[in-house]
Amino acid sequence: MSWFSRIFGQRSAKQLPNSPIPPQGTANNLLAVLPSSYAAQLKSSSLSETIATSKIGKPVWSDWNVSSAIKDGYKSSTWAFACIYRLAKAVASVPWIVERGSDQNWLPVDGHPLADLVNNPNRFWSRQDLLERMVIFLCLSGNAVVTKLRVRGVPAELWLLSPDAVKPIPDEKVFIKEYQVYKEGKLYRKMPAEDVVHVQFTNPADPYWGMAPLQAAGKAVDTDVEAANWNKSALQNRAVADGAFVFKNIISQDQFDNARQMIRDQHGGASNARLPWIVGSDASWHQMSMSPVDMDYLDSRKFNREEICSAFGVPPALIGIMDNATLANVETSRQIFWEDTVIPLLTDIRDAFNRALVPEFGETGLRLNFDIKHIPANHALFK
Repeated sequence: MSWFSRIFGQRSAKQLPNSPIPPQGTANNLLAVLPSSYAAQLKSSSLSETIATSKIGKPVWSDWNVSSAIKDGYKSSTWAFACIYRLAKAVASVPWIVERGSDQNWLPVDGHPLADLVNNPNRFWSRQDLLERMVIFLCLSGNAVVTKLRVRGVPAELWLLSPDAVKPIPDEKVFIKEYQVYKEGKLYRKMPAEDVVHVQFTNPADPYWGMAPLQAAGKAVDTDVEAANWNKSALQNRAVADGAFVFKNIISQDQFDNARQMIRDQHGGASNARLPWIVGSDASWHQMSMSPVDMDYLDSRKFNREEICSAFGVPPALIGIMDNATLANVETSRQIFWEDTVIPLLTDIRDAFNRALVPEFGETGLRLNFDIKHIPANHALFK
């Protein structure tokens, strides 16, 4: 891993669940792990000269928001919802344990307060509630922001905030100094960075704020939603004009209104779809648009759903798309889903928890880890 990657705290895609906890991400700690030549360069300059200086001390704003993602994607697209739901349920189903040790010799610790905090994050949520919501926010916004509620200085509860309400404040010494919380467009409160657990999907354009898979799949989702709306409108009232009735003579407003009402009465609703139209007043019909067959409607929707599944890393068979599915390839799809999508996401969440929560308990050789041994699809990994 390069020195630049270490500065931004990014993890290798090959990192296994039992990897050691990475060093804490302050500027001084980073200098200790950098090659001497790089460390000398950083000591002679500020960290702000190495990262995006234009954002130092300013809230990081994004043109993408969760509200629109929920309305136009999560609630509107069957396939986007199915992928996010499946991923959230899978991640939240995995139990978490606290381990003590070093290198490859890690043993579980019973009854540790860190395990209690993660398994019962607050008075109203279970571990599953917290992780499901974190994954949903990650899929919709690329960020999951959890704040610590302290009692006598020690984290006692964890609460998830809407990414729309939170803005990180970059800093030249500690990378992110604080997070600002906004309410109705106004600054509501400031949270020190040490009171926040921030998990994000890597955004190459912005090291402070993540990018959502839904952003990459946005066009496919929009196209699929529009296709579904088109089909719904076509069944209801033929909202897309296939052609035009042309009258040989000029007609009055009353005649126009009567003709339009007659067409609506005869063709509105699914029960009247594709029935012959009967209009008087010496009118002729002129075809103006292609039919759904001409547009290859069904094939285009199949392509959209596969593109959406690809963006979220969910094999189509796992969300009910059973084209050419067999018992063998469905089982293989499930293993691919866990190994290539769920476990890497769990690893990201685990590393963020270890970085932000473990130091709070003042113990060395301690880590939080997930336990996937009970998942049937992962049994092959432990043979």
